[in-house]
Amino acid sequence: MVPPLRVILDAIIARVWFPALLLPPLLTVLVAVLVVRDPTVFDYAWAERLGIAIPALTVIVAALCAARSRAPFFVWLTALTANFLTREIHFAGTSASVYVGLGILLLLAWRGWERLATFLTYPPTITLLGCAFVTYGITITVDAGWWEFLPYERTFGTPVEESMELVGHCFLLAAALLPSPPAAEV
Repeated sequence: MVPPLRVILDAIIARVWFPALLLPPLLTVLVAVLVVRDPTVFDYAWAERLGIAIPALTVIVAALCAARSRAPFFVWLTALTANFLTREIHFAGTSASVYVGLGILLLLAWRGWERLATFLTYPPTITLLGCAFVTYGITITVDAGWWEFLPYERTFGTPVEESMELVGHCFLLAAALLPSPPAAEV
């Protein structure tokens, strides 16, 4: 039986190390300041290449972990990262479909809670996933133009969005590289 969503959220929230969630906004401000001071520090072509390479590496690492450990979490993480990777490759229609894919994966995590709980309640894993989602949330707001009222937004908008996407991808890669949680963690 699938526990109520409230029970799952309580279990997850109780294990997130919340000070770490300040890292994405702090990195965002740092990137913006660096780019405003020297716009040449950002190379869009490199960011685009890394935007494909990092999630592709994460897909490979998570898939290898899934094959080695048979842990459903790594299958889920592989699918999550592959979902973001399709967006980075810029296939037609991926702007909207990434949200559909994310919704499906979150629904699967809820419905398959018994199989994923060991990982999704492990503090290092859930904190890294939380940081990734906060980071992706920041990139969405930058891309949507929420910060256009800020001075120099035209200078730092694209570099911040692309750089923070890379940071989000790195958080997912770090989650894939973590050692498996102790069995008693749930």
